[in-house]
Amino acid sequence: PVRRRMTVIHRAGKGGLGTAYVAGMRRALEEGADFIVQMDADFSHSPRYIPQMLGVMLATGADVVIGSRYVPGGTLDERWEWSRRLLSWWANLYSRAILGLRIRDMTAGFKMWRRTALEAIDLEAIRSNGYS
Repeated sequence: PVRRRMTVIHRAGKGGLGTAYVAGMRRALEEGADFIVQMDADFSHSPRYIPQMLGVMLATGADVVIGSRYVPGGTLDERWEWSRRLLSWWANLYSRAILGLRIRDMTAGFKMWRRTALEAIDLEAIRSNGYS
């Protein structure tokens, strides 16, 4: 059977970014996706990196691959003002310090998830309002 490679979900009104992520993840799981890509719709993340992300996931067995802006070769959106750049840098530094994680880009919106990783998360328990 042929499976769609991409599904677009249209939502009425502004429900917030977090609820959009959860809705997309739920839909991907319902449709049987093995790998799920999370990215901004304004193309601030280039889809050309998706094959590379999949390659890393398959080669390493990782459950999640993050398309980080803060690694060699990574770039910040040139449309960002200095205040947004500073906020992103500070949020990453603070999050890493508080959570003790080695992830370089805690606020990244460009990720690839393995199905099993999303199935391990209780998506129904996630509460989000606004940008969060």
